[in-house]
Amino acid sequence: MQNQINSLLKKSLTALAMTLAAVSAHATTSDTTLGNTRTITENFDGGSTLNGYFNTSFSTDDYLRLSNGLVGNQTSTLAFSTLASSNATVDFYYAFWSPNGTPATVSIDGQSWSLSPTSNILSIGLTNPGATSQLRSDYFSFSLNNLAAGQHNLSFSTGSGTLRTLKVDDIKITLSVPEPETYAMLLAGLGVLGAVAKRRKQG
Repeated sequence: MQNQINSLLKKSLTALAMTLAAVSAHATTSDTTLGNTRTITENFDGGSTLNGYFNTSFSTDDYLRLSNGLVGNQTSTLAFSTLASSNATVDFYYAFWSPNGTPATVSIDGQSWSLSPTSNILSIGLTNPGATSQLRSDYFSFSLNNLAAGQHNLSFSTGSGTLRTLKVDDIKITLSVPEPETYAMLLAGLGVLGAVAKRRKQG
């Protein structure tokens, strides 16, 4: 019986988490949960509302393209939500060109990592980055422990300077899903907060 309750709690709150993610992200983001692992992916194929979405005319593999020309820093942000503290791993393919060699950046909630210029310059002019073009793009991955509950922003930025181009594709955010006991504690906490709020209103 306890196992059935735990399973029901987990399924219900996982569905709620996915709903929150769908609200904060855009329609082409895939959000799936298998066991205790939740995976959010964005490959840009078929359209995206993210700033910098690039529709390729020569293939079906679309991607994110930020090119600042002479206008300064260009940024694009993917928002997602979590219901409880989670460990997160983010990975993606990218291609980046900078005339002066200074890096672009990827960040979550203000914590940032540098993206060095791509080792293969052909990746900027000839093709899109991504798993299908691995020889012409670089792979990047980083992890965060205890990502707090709430909304988060994964941002890509060309950085300051001119004539800088950043391409990104096949973004994957992997989150640990809390155990059912954690969900139960969360629900209990929400119930307590609701009771306190009701009592204050009545008082």
